[in-house]
Amino acid sequence: MSEKITEEIRRLKEEGYDEKTIDAIIRSKYETNKNKKLLIVLILIISIIAVFLVVWFLFFSSHETLKNNSLSENTTITTPPPVKEEAEQKKQETTEEKNHAANIKYDFRKIKWGMSKEEIKKSESIPIKVDASDQTPSFLVYSTTISSLDTDLVYYFTENKCFAAVYVITEKHTNENDYIEDFRNLKKSLIEKYGEPETDKIIWKDDLYKDDYSDYGLAISIGDLYYKAIWKTKPHEIILSLDGDNYDISLNLFYVNLPLFEKQNEQEQTKIENII
Repeated sequence: MSEKITEEIRRLKEEGYDEKTIDAIIRSKYETNKNKKLLIVLILIISIIAVFLVVWFLFFSSHETLKNNSLSENTTITTPPPVKEEAEQKKQETTEEKNHAANIKYDFRKIKWGMSKEEIKKSESIPIKVDASDQTPSFLVYSTTISSLDTDLVYYFTENKCFAAVYVITEKHTNENDYIEDFRNLKKSLIEKYGEPETDKIIWKDDLYKDDYSDYGLAISIGDLYYKAIWKTKPHEIILSLDGDNYDISLNLFYVNLPLFEKQNEQEQTKIENII
């Protein structure tokens, strides 16, 4: 190394450099070579560390895999106890009940005429409002909607057998003629399902307001005008009525099983129009 420096100094002197410049050049080259060596050493150290980390990672991963495999081999899989016969029996009974329900042809909603109060309560999922078992006839009242109108659904019973159901429309309007539109919309829906009604009446008891349609709602509310449509189907008769009294309008849709109703009527002398 010293020979190279001596040779370099001699060459620089021959080129005419002074002592101070030669010293600066030699120091600069020496420091550069020194830095290069340090950089090489640092790179070697980093490479060695990287190789060590890779080897360590591979060893650790292999060890964990072997450990997990060992645990898996030593783990006992616990199988659930066999299903009890009682649970299987209940499942079978539930399936049979569902199949039976699917084969039932209902008369109205999910009921058959002649069902008891308890059976009606089980069949309906909507909220119950009133249970009037002590009334004559006895009845159950539910809250629902029909054709987007707020409605009470009333089931009537004789000897604990359902003989009629009535949708009592509770939707209120400020314009009394809107009740006529509700009647017509319900009538249209019934015609689509059952065809034209056998009876379709608009009856004036007093024709004071007959010439002005805008007063028809008022005429209904005071009892001067009423609308009625009747479908005679099996196993029930359907009556859609719109009437009123004392400025109060009633829109109702009756479903009545006539044999059961006639039996109830014989015992209690109740008219179909007055059962609400």
